[in-house]
Amino acid sequence: MRQTIHAQIRNSIRVLTARKKKGLKVGSLKYISELRSLDFKQFGVTHKIPRMNRIKLQGIKGLLKVNGMDQFYGNPDYEIANVKLLNRPDGYYMAVTCWIDKDKVESKRKNNKVIGVDFGIETDFTTSEGEKIHASVQESERLKRLQRKLARQMKGSRRHARTLHLIRVEYQKMTNCKDDLANKIVAGLVENRTVVIQDEMLTHWHKGWFAGHVQHSVLGRVKSDLMRRDDVVVLNKAVPSTRFCPHCGKLNSLSLSDRIYHCDCGADDMDRDVHAARNMIWFYENNVGVGRTETSAPEIRRAIEKAFMKGNLDCHGPLKGEASTF
Repeated sequence: MRQTIHAQIRNSIRVLTARKKKGLKVGSLKYISELRSLDFKQFGVTHKIPRMNRIKLQGIKGLLKVNGMDQFYGNPDYEIANVKLLNRPDGYYMAVTCWIDKDKVESKRKNNKVIGVDFGIETDFTTSEGEKIHASVQESERLKRLQRKLARQMKGSRRHARTLHLIRVEYQKMTNCKDDLANKIVAGLVENRTVVIQDEMLTHWHKGWFAGHVQHSVLGRVKSDLMRRDDVVVLNKAVPSTRFCPHCGKLNSLSLSDRIYHCDCGADDMDRDVHAARNMIWFYENNVGVGRTETSAPEIRRAIEKAFMKGNLDCHGPLKGEASTF
């Protein structure tokens, strides 16, 4: 167990060193009031699972009751690796890492359907089919009341510590709600189809005018979950998904208040978010800006021109004139 704690300290030092090399401001290692995670690395030595819903941890007398272990207990396809004991505000949890052969994983049957998903502020998620998804979790009134109560209490007192614990419990409930909401959104999007998204700069959104909305939304969670999947295609962040007109190749400038996309070429006006989501499918099918590689604006411009030439379409002048403003 001591070796595990020493390993965690070494990992923390490595992280601080890496951040310092990047020019970020870092502090020194300090003592903490409580340890919130403990890693048990060797199955059969540091931890054992003798029977259903029971686990034996090194250094703790007796067996601990753990709910939910029926997911993998007694299953020969799962190979148990390390276990983490987590001290969360709403109780103690066990995070179990298991290995399974890829050949034994049942793959869901996919069809040839492709859907584009645009991330936004006014509407969190907009699909190329016109579906709009609003997803946010606000602070509860109880949390606000506890924060006001904490501000009036003496730091270091017992009541201050108890109120701080209750605040952490409320934040944990918010986290659980966000995780559940994000999982449901991802499951609905990737169901039997390929999803195309853009590598949005959510960190810049959070630092700007929309910090409050990004904080309460699940944009980051959904993006992170989608990018880990094999059936999700990520477009380069420099791809002009909103400004681009697939009919004439023109890049039309839009302000944040413009909710309808209009092009002088005669194409039908469309909701800007739906337009961007459909453009993502166009870029994916024409292999323009696919991937998170550092692609420059001129390279994207040439790729768009090549896609137009391949489709026997005329790439008009405005594309060349405005490509430098990607």
